[in-house]
Amino acid sequence: MKATRVGHYRTQKTTIVFKYVVNCDAEQLQAYQDAQGGYYREFEDEKDPQNPLNGKPLFFTSQALPSDIELEITSNGRVIVKEDTEDAAAKQLEKDMEMEKEFQRLRALDKFNRLKVGRA
Repeated sequence: MKATRVGHYRTQKTTIVFKYVVNCDAEQLQAYQDAQGGYYREFEDEKDPQNPLNGKPLFFTSQALPSDIELEITSNGRVIVKEDTEDAAAKQLEKDMEMEKEFQRLRALDKFNRLKVGRA
């Protein structure tokens, strides 16, 4: 099953929760509903009743994942994100951290150069 991120929100404990719309056929939908049980939720846009996402199943996670993911139902009935999607997210996080380090280095260099010019 594929899922696409449609938003996020913060809980009262300030945890960020990412919301995904699940795209699946009728058979997968039944299996997904069974696996989610009382946690099963559907997309509902009260402001736009014509929204094509209305009625589609939702998947929630606190993990920072890519906007498009694949889900699977385990043999014990849990819905999880497929491993390869998690690997892609980990690689993206690593890349983001490297970029942040580079930005910090450039900011420090810029600050140094400004101080240097101010003394001259």
